Amino acid sequence: MRRVGQPALILAPTITIRNQWIERLTSLFLPEDEERPDWISKDIRKPKFLTVITYQALHAAFSNEDVDEELQDAEDEAEDQPRVTQSKSVDVIALLAEQNVNVLVLDEAHHLRNEWWKALIKLKAGLVKPKTVALTASPPYDVDFKEWQKYEELCGPIDAEISVPELVQRGDL
Repeated sequence: MRRVGQPALILAPTITIRNQWIERLTSLFLPEDEERPDWISKDIRKPKFLTVITYQALHAAFSNEDVDEELQDAEDEAEDQPRVTQSKSVDVIALLAEQNVNVLVLDEAHHLRNEWWKALIKLKAGLVKPKTVALTASPPYDVDFKEWQKYEELCGPIDAEISVPELVQRGDL
């Protein structure tokens, strides 16, 4: 994201992981006493330079539903499932294009549910050639050919793999 230097959308599978992204990025790259900057958003309907949401929130936005993740955060994070309610229609792609979002980061890209795939493919097709960074600990090598094609359509071909010995040697595993 930093190398490209353009507004980004990070998608995470759960609220907990979404919050970890924000916490880690702010703790690693901002001064220790600085609060979360106003250029970070957790709301797909109010994107900013860096927007961090769940796949469920993207799917809900395309389905014209609201995802009340903040209420859910406070009430029962253990379930890690957002509350969904009906909402009025909003053009998510237009909002992201208005912010010049050109980087998509897909965390845990191998765990996507079918409806999430549809929302992501629609999003990617609606933006102008976004850079896609798909992160996964285990590419879905064991899926059938059609499923693999869907994975590559969204994520592109695998261009870098880090082996377990490399992770152990670096102290990351």
